[in-house]
Amino acid sequence: MESLYRAFHVPGSRAYRWVDGFVWVLIAISIALFAVEVTIPSPEEIPPVGDRSALEAFAAVWVGLAPVLQWVDLGILTLFAVELALRVLTFRPPGTGFYDRPLGEEIRAQVWGRVKFLLQPLNLIDLFVLFAVVPALRGLRALRLLRLARAVRFFRYANPITDVIDAFHANRLLYQAAFTFLGVITAVGGLSIYLVERRENDDINSVADGLWWALVTLTTVGFGDISPITPLGRAVGSVLMVAGMFTLALFAGIVGNTLLNAILRIRQEQFRMGNSVGHVIVFGYDSGSRQLLDAMIEEYDQARIVIMAQGEAPMNLPDGVEWVSGDPTKEAELDKIRMVHAEGVVVAGRRGLNPEQADAVTLLTLFTLRSYLRRQKPLPRRRPLYVVAEILDPENVEHARTAGADEVIESTRLGFSLIAHAIAEPGTGTVMSRVTMAGAHNLYVAAVPADLPLPTTFGEAFAHLRRGGEVMLIGTRDPASGQDRLNPPDDLVLDGTHQLVYLAERPVLKG
Repeated sequence: MESLYRAFHVPGSRAYRWVDGFVWVLIAISIALFAVEVTIPSPEEIPPVGDRSALEAFAAVWVGLAPVLQWVDLGILTLFAVELALRVLTFRPPGTGFYDRPLGEEIRAQVWGRVKFLLQPLNLIDLFVLFAVVPALRGLRALRLLRLARAVRFFRYANPITDVIDAFHANRLLYQAAFTFLGVITAVGGLSIYLVERRENDDINSVADGLWWALVTLTTVGFGDISPITPLGRAVGSVLMVAGMFTLALFAGIVGNTLLNAILRIRQEQFRMGNSVGHVIVFGYDSGSRQLLDAMIEEYDQARIVIMAQGEAPMNLPDGVEWVSGDPTKEAELDKIRMVHAEGVVVAGRRGLNPEQADAVTLLTLFTLRSYLRRQKPLPRRRPLYVVAEILDPENVEHARTAGADEVIESTRLGFSLIAHAIAEPGTGTVMSRVTMAGAHNLYVAAVPADLPLPTTFGEAFAHLRRGGEVMLIGTRDPASGQDRLNPPDDLVLDGTHQLVYLAERPVLKG
């Protein structure tokens, strides 16, 4: 009995995987049979045009195979029934192995617990599929696809089928109350119209006719096949129509309240399953980071910016900026934002924390990011992912570089330095602000241009670039060591290993 229980109720067990795989095969065969049945015409249905001989011969073969395939489908239905029965019988109702109850109460608990298990949404779907044994209900076989959808590995973070069903299950008391209200109103209205008009209205001949009319009226469908003709009957109809508006509002409120979170969770898959490449990811966004976002929009197309933070997207998020809810300190969630396809990452400091705590979160995010990237299959990128980290406490700058940041920005120290220097040298703060803001003269780093012969000197490179009127060369960078030299001597020799640091309104030289 324990092995059967594991086969049907322990997803991690080997027996469960075998049973699940076998059911998948049965579903695929059954759906294929159903598709053939509804698409291949019988000889009588073949239109009298063209050469019909080949199609008629094929249809005739199908007619001969149809009984065999029907027996195959009946066998598959039988296997489904056996699988569902074993799943229900091996279920262990909660509390049955805990309480010491009399035999009668124990039997009742076992039976009632299994009945409630059978009435769960996923099991009801499998139960409805068995009704396909009736020829008129063969279309129910398509419901088996829901079983594939709920177990498919295509969705990694939020399976829409299971999420919606779980939302129904978690709020089942609300739905039970709503359907009870609908059933009571339908029964009262149906019985009332039957008692009022059974002798006057030729369209109402049974209680079933009255219940049908009441349900159609409550749901505001109004087929018009049955209409009240007496004044009292119309009064009953008026009450039902008003009750129908309240019923629809009740269901709309319940569905909107219970399914909203499930639908929002499904959005976690949206970006991962897209085709975004070359985007820039921002970690650590909060209310104090809006100016960072505005500055990035000046530098990038906002459709390339993706924010990953916990919680829901703020109301003032610019259009086109993607928001993915998640925790960047957990490797399992970084796939949501297609990390391996990103161009760059900005790890912003948390303004809502003190500097020490904010930097600790930044460092943990950097370690998590680098650990995640080491586990991924290398892609043929033109340049590696570039990571910029904001540090609030200067003591943590080297820690951030050790954690994997390619560049560290000491935003607090930088701002205070600009303020202090502006007091000592008035006007310098304004100049530096223009240098750092998009839309003005900015700093850029690029390789030595191809039209400048190498080796050359810094002075020659300065004069060559200045003749164009768009570039002011101010320094060099050694990519190997990362050392920058600002305003070096004119006789400094430049070779192919150097990069140039220059001021311009836009990136003139190719990087």
